[in-house]
Amino acid sequence: MSSPEETALVPKSSGKDAGLAPLLLTVVELIRQLMEAQVIRRMEADTLTDEELDRATKVCVNWRRRCWTSAKFLISTQQT
Repeated sequence: MSSPEETALVPKSSGKDAGLAPLLLTVVELIRQLMEAQVIRRMEADTLTDEELDRATKVCVNWRRRCWTSAKFLISTQQT
């Protein structure tokens, strides 16, 4: 589900100064993984039409891209 590069973006800091960014990124990543798992389950159960599968695939790809972009932005703002 997550690539090593994506996992490496989440800071390991857990003190008071860690901020909300790591928590936010973790929640967003969890939601993304749950969405992908639901699409896979529905695909394997053959309950998706071709149009729904195409739309779900595009949503998952776009969601992953947005998560990646948001993670990079949040990490860069924390480091300044």
